[in-house]
Amino acid sequence: MKVFVSAYACEPYKGSEPGIGWNFVNEMSNYNEVHVLTRANNRESIEASLEDHQNPNLVFHYYDLPKALRFWKKGRRGYQLYYYLWQIFIYFKFKNFINTRKFDIVHHLTFGANWMPSLLMMTKPKTIWGPVGSEDIYKPIIKTLPSKIRFKEFLRSMVKTFFYYIEPIRWLTILNADLILNHSSKYANYKYPKFLQHKAQDYIQTGLNTSEPEYQQITSMKVKEKGAPVRLIISSELIAWKGVVIASEVFARIAKMRNDVELIVLGEGSEKKQMEKIFVKYEVKDKVTFKGYVSKDVLIQELYEADLLLYPAYHHGLATLILQSMYAYLPIISMEGDIISEVIHDKCGLAVGGKNYDAIIENLIAITEKLIDAVDLRDKYALEGRRMVEITFKWEKLVKQMDKVYKGIC
Repeated sequence: MKVFVSAYACEPYKGSEPGIGWNFVNEMSNYNEVHVLTRANNRESIEASLEDHQNPNLVFHYYDLPKALRFWKKGRRGYQLYYYLWQIFIYFKFKNFINTRKFDIVHHLTFGANWMPSLLMMTKPKTIWGPVGSEDIYKPIIKTLPSKIRFKEFLRSMVKTFFYYIEPIRWLTILNADLILNHSSKYANYKYPKFLQHKAQDYIQTGLNTSEPEYQQITSMKVKEKGAPVRLIISSELIAWKGVVIASEVFARIAKMRNDVELIVLGEGSEKKQMEKIFVKYEVKDKVTFKGYVSKDVLIQELYEADLLLYPAYHHGLATLILQSMYAYLPIISMEGDIISEVIHDKCGLAVGGKNYDAIIENLIAITEKLIDAVDLRDKYALEGRRMVEITFKWEKLVKQMDKVYKGIC
């Protein structure tokens, strides 16, 4: 078959959305002729990678907004508005190309937000939107957030509500898509209208390409040195909704009471100073090591050498880091309220909630200490996490399933 994939985020050697785009289209090109539309600023890294791996079944097309409509975008600043406009412009730029080149499928892949539209669903071939979804903020957290962050979360909620129920281009998207693939958890508030539910089905958003060299080195569980401290790890962009302040509070209170734990922090971000204040407050700064951003191979090694991942994010899709941790035999501590907790709880880690912030912290401390002390349970979760990746979350298997979906709707 001939497939056109819209992958706004698509870059080699990356995780998260860029990794989803890149790994999916490369794997799918083993089964079909794949044309990929992505941002022009991804071109350099893509073409550098393709120099060493020529693939006649994989064709890239690039587009960025005109300079007059992108001067204000810098890094994450304004990226959602940019993405929204990009979806509109690419439709008018590429609709004739798509409609006249005998494509069988048009597939909107990234970003996977179900409140943002994709006008490509109005093209002539069969169309697939997703996996798309969105998680809502865990309610007991809201009142405890700093006013600036609480205001941002309020705006986020209002914008999502507007797009869900009023914004016309999104309605065109869901009405014209032949198939909607959903990755939201049971906790998400938004449900597709009843008259559209027949064409919506649950689907996994994220996978791992375990054939990459950094994964190939992880062949068995590490043997822990006798008497070595239990190593906890925080790894993410150090921003509020990733739960890094909550994770810091959990570790600090535990470390204040015992000397057999240490913490590694990977990443940078606006909450780093607040995290440091917490460690100073509880007098545990000497048990914490900040390492900043690290390369992918170093990240995997750090995950492998750790004993527990602290990841109490409060509105998150299935982060690539979660799968990387599972593959590296690393049990996970998370918060109830999103797809991560659905995937990991009592399988490859533990998830917990609470009626208010204090209860959440106490409950997170309880399950973290449970896994610090229960080595056998950690080992059980470590093995199950690795098994789950092998069985369910490899890109090879996810794309084979998607190829069946393609054939089904054609």
